Amino acid sequence: MYHVIDDLIPTVYQDDLDRTLNEPTFPYYFTSTINQNYKSKDYLDKKVTDAPGWTHLVYNPETQTEWSDLFFKIKPMLFFLERRMNISVNEILRIRIRRTTQFPGHTLDNYNPPHIDLKDHPVDYYSMVYYVDETDGDTVLFKNVWNSDVDSVMYEQGDVLARVPPKKGRAVFFKGKVFHSGNCPVNYTKRTIINFDFTINQKL
Repeated sequence: MYHVIDDLIPTVYQDDLDRTLNEPTFPYYFTSTINQNYKSKDYLDKKVTDAPGWTHLVYNPETQTEWSDLFFKIKPMLFFLERRMNISVNEILRIRIRRTTQFPGHTLDNYNPPHIDLKDHPVDYYSMVYYVDETDGDTVLFKNVWNSDVDSVMYEQGDVLARVPPKKGRAVFFKGKVFHSGNCPVNYTKRTIINFDFTINQKL
């Protein structure tokens, strides 16, 4: 159901992305929560930390267009995924960069709100999280998948399937309708990931 891929891209490419996304002038945009419809108090799971973060949209799913000049630097990462996983990417649905920072009271046992990325996409799709920098704050994958008969992308995550620790150059590749959570760093000042959603021609 998921695959962890170390050194998805060459070291020189890893370092180039790391430098680019840490430039003082890089345009991150503040978001108060990953889920605009609920507040922290609404989560029954007390491990959920509904922390703010910063995002940069690279490929817009609504317009199906490149939304950032960075698209042409980031898109080749999917070629490396194709080669490593023996798949063919059919359609890019969304690419975005997300950065979180330390948050009061958050520990390594916590995680951000469980969710799926694209609730309304009609066909099965896949997601990939790529870790830009050395940091902590696992990506948490849950056992449940989203059920279209339940009008929610939250709260139905089920038990934890896996926790994937961040490592620069690492990626985790999984089915898009699997509930998953991002995280805030605890021992590092920031955690930066690139999040891809796409369809493929060959299923695993």
